[in-house]
Amino acid sequence: MSSWAQDADEQENIDGSGDASPSNDGEKNSVTGNDEPALTEAEASLMRKILRSRIVSSTHEVEVDRRDPNSPLFSIKTFEELKLRPELLKGVYASGFDLPSKIQETALPTLLADPPQNMIAQSQSGTGKTAAFILASLSRVDESQRYPQVLILSPTYELAIQTGQVAKKMAQFCKGITFCYAVRGVTFSHGDKIEDQVILGTPGKIIDWAFKFKFFDLSRIKVFVLDEADIMIAQQGHHDQSIRIHKRLSSNCQMMLFSATYDKDVMEFAEMIISNPVIIRLRKEEESLDYIRQYYVICVNKEEKFSAISNIYGVLSVGQSIIFCHTRQAAVWLAGEMTKEGHTVSLLSGELTIEQRVDVLTRFRRGVERVLITTNVCARVNAMLSLYTDDSVIACVNSELVGCVGSASLVSSEVFVGIGEALEGYTGWNRNTGNVQIVKGNVVGGSSSHTLSTPARVAKTVSEGIDVEQVTVVINFDLPVDMKGRADCETYLHRIGRTGRFGKSGFAVNLVEGSRGLQVIKQIEEHFARTIKKLDFKDLDQLESMVRGQSLVK
Repeated sequence: MSSWAQDADEQENIDGSGDASPSNDGEKNSVTGNDEPALTEAEASLMRKILRSRIVSSTHEVEVDRRDPNSPLFSIKTFEELKLRPELLKGVYASGFDLPSKIQETALPTLLADPPQNMIAQSQSGTGKTAAFILASLSRVDESQRYPQVLILSPTYELAIQTGQVAKKMAQFCKGITFCYAVRGVTFSHGDKIEDQVILGTPGKIIDWAFKFKFFDLSRIKVFVLDEADIMIAQQGHHDQSIRIHKRLSSNCQMMLFSATYDKDVMEFAEMIISNPVIIRLRKEEESLDYIRQYYVICVNKEEKFSAISNIYGVLSVGQSIIFCHTRQAAVWLAGEMTKEGHTVSLLSGELTIEQRVDVLTRFRRGVERVLITTNVCARVNAMLSLYTDDSVIACVNSELVGCVGSASLVSSEVFVGIGEALEGYTGWNRNTGNVQIVKGNVVGGSSSHTLSTPARVAKTVSEGIDVEQVTVVINFDLPVDMKGRADCETYLHRIGRTGRFGKSGFAVNLVEGSRGLQVIKQIEEHFARTIKKLDFKDLDQLESMVRGQSLVK
């Protein structure tokens, strides 16, 4: 989480970004041109965790700020250097970690040091940060003591469950460590006391269990982890609840806070929670991937965009490429045009079944097709997967989403899937809470039910990823923007990050339509302090210069 058949688009588009200029591809939001509902930040984070369940290669460097100058600072290159208990080390390797990631190299020696040190860390999904805080937490557990010693807070039920799955796998050889989820649906009787050493849950549930029902004693917690802090503070209730929980912890409790961003709000919140921390953050200048040459091409319509793509492919020696379209209609049209020109094309969009999507990605990774064209629609659907275990209602805004949800859900029992209006009256359905949602409750009647794919099949797909080493070109057929029409720089970074991996040179080409598109390009340039060079797709000499790496600006 932070993979899936449409991994490339989902990692980059789970927040509902779209193109920077309107087109005629169906009914769309007047600002972004998006005909699909946006995900919440929590849902987006869940998808990043799931889709990046395998650590990806990263060139990000970290910088460390020590409030205590006497605090030792080490880094390691192997897990053996950490002197872990044999069971934990075995669990690390069984979890698929061979060598520490960048953040693990720096964070783990600090987190495992004695006396325990507090930490604030900026880290994206896919960097190994979840494994880092889990490993540090498990190392502090006294298996002979049957009471909660580790508390890991997540902003949502889904994120707590996902983190717990990672923790259980890493602790699989530590037979004395048990886990408890403090999430909806988990209950205890009055007077019960929790004996599990590790609790993973959401702030509201922890408040109830510790303050109201006294199922466990917060003052005995040895390790407190607050994950996804940037999402936590976006929800006022969770912000306040986290502070209340923190106040009950002992002064000897080791505290860790992790956040994908480290802006002013996160900093202020972190300093209220974590005292005298070691701070690890990504260096800003490393955010723009240095191995990627970035260009933009001005086009007046989709036909000119296709002409630009044709000329670029005619000059570049393309290994494999990914093209991001905003709508299925645009993606289908582009796939057809490229196929006519002799390109081998694979297409990922919402109407495909999960089996079809697995097949598409497998073929692309094997090089059967050299071009992957992907849309936004799969992203928000699959963010809903694995969020429930009992009968549920999934309300969708259109029939395309109905088919996608029906084919891709993780539950093996039946669920009821339909367009929102058709679900009015079903228990728990509230049309005001979002266009695409999962609703808990008993459902009676209804004809739009589906028997769904098994969890094992989908889990295998989620674990495979789309990090294809041969991807050398990424094309933004439509630019990523947020719901206000501004550049979505994080999505842009993740998109173009599909190329330029493993120290190899890559190309990112942005097809820009209209003055709004130019504004978005300017915003991206300003954000990353990098120049995106203008490219005239009709000038073959300039295109050849691009291939040679020469300057394209006269």
